[in-house]
Amino acid sequence: MHRLSLAEHPLMKLSALGSHLIMQRPYWVGLVLLWAGVTGLSYAWNVRTVEAYAERMAVFRGRLVFEVIQASRVWEEAHGDGAIRARLPPGEIQALSKHQREFNPASMTRQLDTMLARETDMRVRLTSLNPLNPDNAPESWERLALEAFNRGAPEYIDHLDSKTQHLYRYMAPLKTLDSCLPCHAGQGYKAGDVRGAMSITQDANYIMQNVASQLDNLRGQHIAAFLLLATVTWVSLSMIRRHILTIETERDRRRRMADRLARKVDELKQTQTELVQSEKQASLGRMVAGFAHEVNTPVGVAVGAASHAQEALGEIERLLGSEEVNEEDLRRQLAIIGESSALTLSNLKRAAALVQSFKRTSVDQISENDRDYEMAELIDDVRRSLHNVFKRTRIAIHIDCPDRLKLHGPAGAIEQILTNLLMNSFHHAYDDGARAGTIHIRARLNAGKIELRYEDDGAGMSAETLAKIFEPFHTTRRGKGGSGLGLYIVYSLVTVKLGGTISCHSEPGKGARFDLAYHGNSVPTVGNAS
Repeated sequence: MHRLSLAEHPLMKLSALGSHLIMQRPYWVGLVLLWAGVTGLSYAWNVRTVEAYAERMAVFRGRLVFEVIQASRVWEEAHGDGAIRARLPPGEIQALSKHQREFNPASMTRQLDTMLARETDMRVRLTSLNPLNPDNAPESWERLALEAFNRGAPEYIDHLDSKTQHLYRYMAPLKTLDSCLPCHAGQGYKAGDVRGAMSITQDANYIMQNVASQLDNLRGQHIAAFLLLATVTWVSLSMIRRHILTIETERDRRRRMADRLARKVDELKQTQTELVQSEKQASLGRMVAGFAHEVNTPVGVAVGAASHAQEALGEIERLLGSEEVNEEDLRRQLAIIGESSALTLSNLKRAAALVQSFKRTSVDQISENDRDYEMAELIDDVRRSLHNVFKRTRIAIHIDCPDRLKLHGPAGAIEQILTNLLMNSFHHAYDDGARAGTIHIRARLNAGKIELRYEDDGAGMSAETLAKIFEPFHTTRRGKGGSGLGLYIVYSLVTVKLGGTISCHSEPGKGARFDLAYHGNSVPTVGNAS
């Protein structure tokens, strides 16, 4: 299953997009305009709320006045002069006073209108589609309301807003009650019919002034809120932008430092590689010099023996050319030739063995190819290649390895490891061969792993030195020819080339022990000892 990298994560992409937008000032204007739009919408909503509340209050006032007047009219019909007239026969009504005859709900409503006009901003008017009083004839707006009442509308509301007038008008129907029938039955009304309506008109200027005052406050509040939001947004974005710029500057600086460091590391690795190759070449050079010195001895002996044999042959020719041949002298010269031939043959065989050993070792160190090899023979080849180094010292090298331990792998790496360990002991453990001692090299095949133990009884090392022995360029022989790469090469070959492990144990005066372990491929055609 594909796993998203950190850079591919949606949150990281969103963060990168946010950083990009913050870095572009034109987008800030868009955000400020967004705040302006939000503030404008809030202001518009609040304006609509205030205006709607003003209208509701106007309607509430109109409805309240209507209900109070209507309640008064009903009471008058039930308990006032209207009730008296309702209980009298029609012929006796004329006996009532003028006030009792003329005071009715309509006249009471007109009186209330006069009082309200004098004390408040409200007017009350009665109207009907069939008015008894011509003054109560409906206007066009009132006619629309009356027609709506006939269709069942409970009330009618209007807001007149012109250049000369600002009015709220409320209108509700007047339905025929049983108490109304004595006066209005003759007009054809029956109980429940709409016989007219009452309109409540109130001046909207007072309400509009309050609304305007509230809108001014709202406008100021929203402008202040917008300016505050815009300022806070701009300042915050500026601070974030500066912070991002600082981070990017620091990131670029660190990236440049990382690039420089990477180049330096590459250069260091290249230098280390070159030094390692140089160390390998130096090791090969020492091996060649040792081989040349070692092979020179048997070859020189063989040359001397051959020369001695040649002289004996010359003496035999001289004896044979004389008149008398002394058998004893002839046999003596033939014995010299036989001894010289045997000495020549043995030394040439020794030289051939040295050449064969050198060939194996040099080819292994130059080529990194795997091959079949016998571990005991390989260790002995390394010992032979360094014989010239150790032969004038009192350092003994003991090898403990099964004779038939035949393996397949990078023989050159093993030879390089053993060469470096032996040279490390020669220089450090035994003070360039000045001290006597014994080196033990032990090899075993155990459960598919080669276990190689290298141990000397030399000077040992301190804990501080022990902690750094595998670090490149660490050496205690600075200025004395030490490169500090010998054990680093050993560590690299064991851990990288062989894929194994290596550890070292040492104390001052108690020598050093190196334990190596790596996977070994034994050759199955040969019985391996372990």
